[in-house]
Parts: sequence; structure tokens; C-alpha cells
Amino acid sequence: MMMTQQALWQHVNRVLVAKCISELQYEECLVPEGGADCWTLNLASGARYRFFAWQSLWGQLRLNAESLMRNGKPVDSAAQFFIDAQGELGMDDIVLANLLEECAQTLQGDLQSWWLRQSVSARQMAQMDVDVMQPYLDGHPKAVLNKGRLGWGADELARYAPEYNQPLRLRWVAVARPHCVVGLEQDSDLDGVIKSAMSAAEYQSLRSRVDCLNGEWILLPVHPWQWQHKIRIHFQAWIARGELVDLGEAGCRYLPLQSIRTLANLDFPQAPNVKLPLTILNTSCYRGIPGHYIAVGARLSAWLDERCRTDPLLYDRGTLVLREPVGITCAHPDYRQVQGAPYRYQEMLGVIWRDSVQKNLHGDERAMLMAGFLQQDNQGDAVVKHVIAESGLPPRQWLRKLFDVVVVPLYHLMCQYGVGLVAHGQNLTLITENGVPKRLAIKDLQGDLRLVDQPFAELQLLPQDVRATLTRLPPEYLIHDLQTGHFVTVLRYLSALLQEQNLLSETAFYATLALSIAEYQRAYPQLHERFRLFDLLTPNIKKVCINRVRFIEGYADRAQRPLPILGTDISNPLRSAVRQEQQEIA
Repeated sequence: MMMTQQALWQHVNRVLVAKCISELQYEECLVPEGGADCWTLNLASGARYRFFAWQSLWGQLRLNAESLMRNGKPVDSAAQFFIDAQGELGMDDIVLANLLEECAQTLQGDLQSWWLRQSVSARQMAQMDVDVMQPYLDGHPKAVLNKGRLGWGADELARYAPEYNQPLRLRWVAVARPHCVVGLEQDSDLDGVIKSAMSAAEYQSLRSRVDCLNGEWILLPVHPWQWQHKIRIHFQAWIARGELVDLGEAGCRYLPLQSIRTLANLDFPQAPNVKLPLTILNTSCYRGIPGHYIAVGARLSAWLDERCRTDPLLYDRGTLVLREPVGITCAHPDYRQVQGAPYRYQEMLGVIWRDSVQKNLHGDERAMLMAGFLQQDNQGDAVVKHVIAESGLPPRQWLRKLFDVVVVPLYHLMCQYGVGLVAHGQNLTLITENGVPKRLAIKDLQGDLRLVDQPFAELQLLPQDVRATLTRLPPEYLIHDLQTGHFVTVLRYLSALLQEQNLLSETAFYATLALSIAEYQRAYPQLHERFRLFDLLTPNIKKVCINRVRFIEGYADRAQRPLPILGTDISNPLRSAVRQEQQEIA
């Protein structure tokens, strides 16, 4: 489908407005009126939007973007939509103006994503390497403006944003050891990850330069943008005293992944990924690396990996942890003395090295982010449809296998060990074999793993200092790492997509999920009391609203990352689906 530049601009604007109305209706900012498939949104500004949509089991409207009309004319401006809806969204003029900038940045990314996807089909994306696929993905499904990258201009977006699909090389610096907090599994891991990022000759060249310096030094990579705009300016005192030495760009080519700050080794995909601070505002926060977890991160991932290797259920289902063997953080000497300084100043220099999933693949296995299963090509064809077709399984049977290797292990970690993982589409990687779901890879543990606040005996195996560093939550809150983090953030979209692609109804989707959970619970009667603590079949689920935070909090600096807002409880689709399917059978 070829379009003129103007037609394409109008198309990406309509798609974005459709997403905004859908998500903001779900978050209770907007109240469209209608029924069946025809809806009207009347705004206090006097603007009227009409569209075709259907309502999911989550109570969310799924819009037909091409049907969108504003005051009787086709929608062609996402910016105008936000201006029209300013009153309903509760934004003052300062917040609105900043949001319009973020909207423009997002539309730039959406345009580039469309152009990139013009060269591929959903069938081709379904066969891609997990890292190679990431530039083709739409991004965060819940965040209405998910490509803000505030702080980057057109040239920087073209060099560093994932949808431009351009590799980069890392900048390397040596930092005096006393300035560094280092978290390691083993001392040898530090040299190991650095060697993985470059040739032997390059490593020897860097090492010889460091060996000429007095004292003990830590080698770490820096994103080239971060070096140019933050490190060489904010850390001038260290540079002047010879305590931070620039070693220049070196090593392998790295590909920016969807999170922007995580990079994959393009030359050696089995080598570790590298996660680097980027002090730009994207979606909900500045993308630095908090130093809070660095000292314990490597031991935390080793502990969780050991649970997956020794627990019978996790072992049988092949649950895999992408370990984080090395983490480093360097606090700024001045900003660290300012207790209430904005968090972005505290997270400028550091690194987390993480195992790649490719290192763990065997035979005909292929890995895909859970976010990849939500992707469609420019013609509306869905990637997941082709994965299911490759498996040769009926959609419901394929889905059952998916739940058995994804949801059940996540729920088991919670019930058996009191561990909650924020299980969104970029933290979970599904490994398939000939299209059949086979096992789950878990990643991004620093900050996205929490523990129950009760004295589970199983947690005594976790070192005390690691336990003390992690957030502890009551069971009724920890359960939302699965319900909100996965059911709402991944399955809400997957179930609707399968219904729209005429593969499986939402009712059958959630009835299958409920059956998978019930069979797991029957197999583990000894965890009966834990299942009561972590009840996935409660009548209602808390609704977490991430977009409303931006409208209320705005774009001002904060000492801590902003917290989400709660809306009205949602009727649990698992319960309603089981009830509806039972009625249909009767």
C-alpha cells in the first residue's frame, strides 16, 4: 500500500488518535457514547468525534482508525485531538504544550516505523531473530505517546532510535575504581563481558592504555549520545583530575532495542546485551540506570536462575533467567550531595550487562518478545497468526501451551517463592520450536522484581542484603505484577487481536487461561494457602492508569520516578469468560 506523504501523515495521525481514544476511554478520561459498533465522543471544547469500535471484555473500545471523523470530516491531526480534549484530560496549557512536543516526536517515530515495515510482511517478521525484529515493533501499547525521546532531534533519532535500524559503536571510558559501585557474580565476569564486546586486538589495546594508568580502574561503555551530552560535561572534574579517561569508540556494532537504552551485539548475537543510561525523557520517565540495585543485581539474577534450575515445575517447563552478571554505577560527586535532586542527575553513568537469549537457543528454537506477538504489518496481518499456523495447532491448543509455559511459571514463582515480576511484553521472551510455545526467558530484574512482605521460608535462601534492597509488597499488591504487568499489559491486547483476526474469541481466550491456572492449582494442593493469598480469580482487578499521570504531573523534574494512578476496578475477565462459556455450553 503506497501513499502520498500527506496521506501517510494523515494515516499515522488517525492511528494515533484511535489509540488515544481507546486507552484514555479505558483509563476513564473519556466517555464515548453509543452501542453496537457506532460511537460518539462529545468533548467540552465542542469537538465531536465519531467512529466504529467494539468493546472488549476489559471494557475497552477497540477503534477502526479509518472510520474516525471529527466534526464530520476525517481525522487528520493527533495534536488537534489533544487540544480538543484538554479539559477532559485535566491539562493546563504548560502541560499541553509539552505534550504536543511529545506527540510530534511520537508521530515522527510512527512515520519511520511505517516506512520500515513497508519492506516486510507479518509472515517475515514471525521468522526474524528476536533482536532483528525489534525495530519493526510499534512500542509500548499502553503509553499513548510511546516514542517521545524528548531531548533528541531528527539527526539523533536517525542514529539512535530503534525504528531507524542503525547500528552504533560504544564509547569506552576508564573510571577510577573508588568512584564505582560494582556488582558481580564472579570477579572474572567483568573482563568477560568487556571481551565479548570487541575483538581480542581491540581489548588488548584498551587494556594496555588502562594498565599505563596509576591505581585501579574500571572499564565501562557509554552510549555515544550520553557521552557527548552528559558525561563529558557533567563529569569534567573527574576528567580534569585524570579520574575518568576517555578511550574513544571501539568494538562491535550494537543495535538499539525497543527500550532504547538496551543494545544487542549485532556482530555476535550470543554475546551479552548492554543496558546504558540515556538521560532523555521517554514514555514515563528519564531512562537512566538507578544505582540502588547494582550491588546486588548479579547475585539476585543468580539466585533466581538457581530457583529455575532446581524447582521441578520451573525446570520441567524450561523457565530461563537472562542473568545479569555485571552491573556498575558511578554516582555524580556533586548531585549525590543534593538529597532531593531530580533522579535523572543520579543515574547518568553506569551499565548492566545481561545474557542474550540467543546464547540459550538450541536446534530449531526461535525467540520472540511477547510484545512481538501483538505486532501487525502495514496491511493489518498479525505476526501471531503466522506463528500459530507454523505450529500446526488449533489456536486454542496453541494458546494453552503459551499459558502453560508463561503464566503458570510466573504464578508459581509468586506462590512458591513470593517473587513478583513486572511481566510486560519487553521483559518476557517466548522461545518456540517450529512455532510451538516451549519455554519462557525472564529478564530486567533490577527494579522490576519485588518480594512478598511475608516471611516465606523459601526467601531465606536469598542473601539478606539482597532481600533488604528489594521492594516488599503485601500479597494483594504483589499479585498486580502478574495481573497488571501481564494480563492487562500483554494479554488484554493479545486476546483482542486474536478475536479481530478471527482466530479465537476473547471468551475462549480467558476461559483457556482460567483452565490452565486451575489445573496448575490442582497439581499443587500444598500451595492452597498461597493460592488464597494470590487469588487470580477475584471478582475485580485494580485498574492502573499510566497516561493520566502525565496529564496531572506534567513534565517537571521529580526526585523520584512518578507513580501510576488507580482508576475504577475492572471486572475480572477470567471469571466472566468462564461464566459465559459455561452458559454457552449449557
